[in-house]
Amino acid sequence: MKRNKVAIILLVLLGSVSFWFIVNNKKSTLRKGLRNFALEDTGRVSKLFLADKNNRTITLEKLRPGLWRLNNKFYARNDAVNMLLETMKQIEVKSPVSKSAQENVIKSLAAGGIKIEAYQGDKLIKIYYVGSETQDMLGTYMLLADPETMENSSVPYITYIPGFDGYLTTRYFTNETDWRDRSVFRYTPPEIKSVRVEFPMKPDDGFEINNLSGAKFEVRSLPANLPLAAIDTLAVKQYISYFQNIQYELIEKLEKPLIDSIVASSPVNIITLTDIKGNKNIVKIFYKSAAPDVIDHVTNKPAIYDKDRIFALINNGADFVTVQYFVFGKLLQPGTYFSLKNNVKK
Repeated sequence: MKRNKVAIILLVLLGSVSFWFIVNNKKSTLRKGLRNFALEDTGRVSKLFLADKNNRTITLEKLRPGLWRLNNKFYARNDAVNMLLETMKQIEVKSPVSKSAQENVIKSLAAGGIKIEAYQGDKLIKIYYVGSETQDMLGTYMLLADPETMENSSVPYITYIPGFDGYLTTRYFTNETDWRDRSVFRYTPPEIKSVRVEFPMKPDDGFEINNLSGAKFEVRSLPANLPLAAIDTLAVKQYISYFQNIQYELIEKLEKPLIDSIVASSPVNIITLTDIKGNKNIVKIFYKSAAPDVIDHVTNKPAIYDKDRIFALINNGADFVTVQYFVFGKLLQPGTYFSLKNNVKK
């Protein structure tokens, strides 16, 4: 009997210890979870969502590795997405916010923090709030939420990336324009059916390239629409390859009446790219006035036009941007550039 009583008491004690361990282990796991900001495998992230207190939201959806869709309307800047994912992977906790400062930090996060959510497929795997920088500019206030219960931690933390001197707030931004990929043209040669370039001020320089097959092209001079008798196929292939990555510099923020006035004037060039599905991408190019203090070194008088940059109306009239001649100039060759006799070395 005594042995049985001892055995029962031992079982009760062991059960109590096990229960205590399980409960406290869960609490420990919860505490660890609410300070574990980092994403271990960013390669499996399929969607990111950011929102600020001004009701601006950003949704980034992975279409394929290296290509993300922004707010279901545009392509996203790949460099910006990569920067954000790397930040979310490398982020670590430096320390909890001191008890005396916790209330103010939480209020600040509630008033101006940026919420970020990460998904794998349809599963929400991480939620946290990003606040301002610490006083020494070497940390960032953040608050983690439990993705299962959606409850926020009561303790904010100071986060950082080891080896990086600075704060992380600026990497979590919600301005749609800043997230947009700056591509004007993004086509591989097989995706291009034709390219038409018009010179309204010099009509005879215009041309149209038709992709008849992967290796055969036709070049027609404009406005007569007559085919060039002999074309430099290598020059044509090189030209077509330029359309794989043509980007604008920035979206212009000029006053609307000024933009309307520029767009109403005669464009310098009109580029119309038609893809193999029949979709047209029309870009109109306009001169950009030079700054008042710029001198034309040929005439030694104030320059009329900017020699480095031009305006462009892109996305079929949706956006007015500045582009660089360095980028766009190679697209603005006259039709004679593709004539074989003009490219034969003498």
